[in-house]
Amino acid sequence: MRRPTATTTTTRTTIGKQDILPRGYKEVLFPNPGPDHFGAKGGDGGEECDGRYGLHIWPRGEHMLMALANRDGSFTGTIYLDNEGEGESFAAMDDTEEGRKRCESFCSRHYPHAVPLVGGMESMVRQITTNPTGILGTVRTSGGCNCGFEDTLWLSRFLDQFCCEGGRVAPGKCTPENFEACFAALEEERKPSANAICDMALENFVEMRDKTGDVKFQAMKKVENLLENKFSSKFRSRYAMVCYGGEGNVSYANAKKLGEIQMDMLESLCSSLSDQSPVQDQPRFTCPPALSPSLLLSLHSPPAPSSFPS
Repeated sequence: MRRPTATTTTTRTTIGKQDILPRGYKEVLFPNPGPDHFGAKGGDGGEECDGRYGLHIWPRGEHMLMALANRDGSFTGTIYLDNEGEGESFAAMDDTEEGRKRCESFCSRHYPHAVPLVGGMESMVRQITTNPTGILGTVRTSGGCNCGFEDTLWLSRFLDQFCCEGGRVAPGKCTPENFEACFAALEEERKPSANAICDMALENFVEMRDKTGDVKFQAMKKVENLLENKFSSKFRSRYAMVCYGGEGNVSYANAKKLGEIQMDMLESLCSSLSDQSPVQDQPRFTCPPALSPSLLLSLHSPPAPSSFPS
């Protein structure tokens, strides 16, 4: 679907542009761990997090592993990594004896805590070296189900404006010129939000892969969560604006702009912390008990797991 959309053109402009990343992904199944879930226990100075329903992330900078809960108690894991390269890449870790050795070394070095959760090293290596590689990228038409619904709503409005009368199709108005005017108006109205949601999707990928392992970023997210809960009528996180904004509320374009302002505020509030501080070398930050997170996020950073609600 993405490839045809990205090359479709109108009389005015190309409606789609592909941003394909040099990284790909492979799925890795985490079997149901049973009652001894693999959430953070909180015994290392971090926070306890029930892992059965959480989003688990092993952030490693240039690559990451994540796991999302399934209804049967298992987890669908996804490892994100460079597609090509002689070192740590899917191409280098192919289904050959040498490739499997590289993969085993890679998993031992970066994901030792995840290996037993996947069923052991043999299972981990087999899945990474043999499972198909998915494409990572975005097409700059629209992104996400909600954004697509909003596009449809605006298209309906402009069709009413240019091609209908009294809520019914007017055949005499269904001319090429009116259709062109309709889609030109749609592009002007929706393109800023379409670009914004695509930009934020790419930013979110970097955030999960890299920043979630940074102690300063963790502190900033907790301050953000506190502000949102304590001053709900004056402050909404960018995450909430994207999830619950939209028609009659905050557009995606505005959410992106406001999010940049919020990031400056949070940077200032957490300025005493250094950037890129390893989680294991810094004090743990405990979320205030008043917070009621909608999503549990469990961070797995070497050598001990750490977690916080998001």
